Amino acid sequence: DIQEELAFKEDFKEGVRAYGERRRPNFQGK
Repeated sequence: DIQEELAFKEDFKEGVRAYGERRRPNFQGK
């Protein structure tokens, strides 16, 4: 499913960004 894949990529980017900023990731989980 393309939307699930897109949401996964967004969560992945958020995870990387959160790690870089040393904060807890705010996953959408859609």
